[in-house]
Amino acid sequence: MADTNDGTLELSGSEGEFVTLEYAANLTANYRQQSDAHSRFSHVFGVEKLMAIINQAECVGVRVYYGLDDEGNQELVLIGTDAAGNDIFTGPMVNRGIFCPPHCSDPNGLNSTQ
Repeated sequence: MADTNDGTLELSGSEGEFVTLEYAANLTANYRQQSDAHSRFSHVFGVEKLMAIINQAECVGVRVYYGLDDEGNQELVLIGTDAAGNDIFTGPMVNRGIFCPPHCSDPNGLNSTQ
């Protein structure tokens, strides 16, 4: 990511950082500790849907929006972004992933105290 001379954002496609399991586990543990019984801890999106976003010619990244459904449940909305950091509204947007709970991974450092 770089700021251009006029102050606008320019994405390279390499935004974000790889993190260790220990760091990621700490983030998710903090979230679980502050969550209530109705919280969702994760969402799974199929590779077909993710690739439909990523394979757009102008796409250099994926933005994730936080949301709430009509019952107050946590939701995510995924959309492609272009190099200027703008959402690509002409392409696919993804929601309604499989959420945890109840559909969680086997216990590991990201979803339990293990």
